[in-house]
Amino acid sequence: MYDGKPIILKPHSKTILARPLHWDQMTYHGSNSFHRVKPGAYHVDVSFVSYHGAVWDNDITMKIK
Repeated sequence: MYDGKPIILKPHSKTILARPLHWDQMTYHGSNSFHRVKPGAYHVDVSFVSYHGAVWDNDITMKIK
């Protein structure tokens, strides 16, 4: 959905889904409480699942200084 309307893609079409990624740089990985992540390179893997079961998957590497 985008602006309250479904995004419809035809089979084998290509569409760039540009969305901002906002991260407060907090994580709970490896502990039971949230803490700020250390500077370094991080791999972010994102998946979107459609109503009909199709999955869009992408990943990026981001660097925190």
